[in-house]
Amino acid sequence: MAPIDESPLPAASEGGAAGASPDPRTRPVKKVKNVSQEVAVAALDLLNKKREQAVKDHNYEQAGRIHEKMKQLEDQLGADYHSISTNPVLRKGLLKSGKGLDHEEEGKPLLPLEKGGIFSAANPFKTVRLLRSSGYSQTATFGLLFTIYAIVIVAEMALLRIGMTIFQIESISDMFTVGLAASNNTMAGGTSGVRVTAAADSGGHAILDDL
Repeated sequence: MAPIDESPLPAASEGGAAGASPDPRTRPVKKVKNVSQEVAVAALDLLNKKREQAVKDHNYEQAGRIHEKMKQLEDQLGADYHSISTNPVLRKGLLKSGKGLDHEEEGKPLLPLEKGGIFSAANPFKTVRLLRSSGYSQTATFGLLFTIYAIVIVAEMALLRIGMTIFQIESISDMFTVGLAASNNTMAGGTSGVRVTAAADSGGHAILDDL
């Protein structure tokens, strides 16, 4: 009869049998390091594709791990991936900005508009660029621009009509007639004033001569 080996058995690791590697599905998800917003947005795009592929392959454990990494990146950016992928203004603002969005600044515009002077002329090309960068399609952009200019023209015509009614001007040609008459009256008044001044001067000299 062979002797019985009473030496202690090797201790089993937490992952299972001795020497076996732990189950990758039970490993904790590593924390994502702070990265720039451009890198974070690009990483979210890649992770979202991998998550969709994992769900398609019924690898739900892998999809869950990817989802946790995406949540960490979303916390850094201060916005969820759905909003970033569906809102071009938000996405462009994140790519241009140097730091993450604060929750207090989520309601503020991401693309500050350049303020023009009060008397500066309108720039339709700048308006088109702003509308296009805000996510409007080409058809919607030109349709909205046409509507704005139509409203402005109608408002100007209405103000002109109100002014003609107040000053009792029946047609636009009468406006030039009234202006010409006012100019002639001003010139006539100036001429008569010169004559009066000349007469006063001659009368004054006559009075001086009588002394």
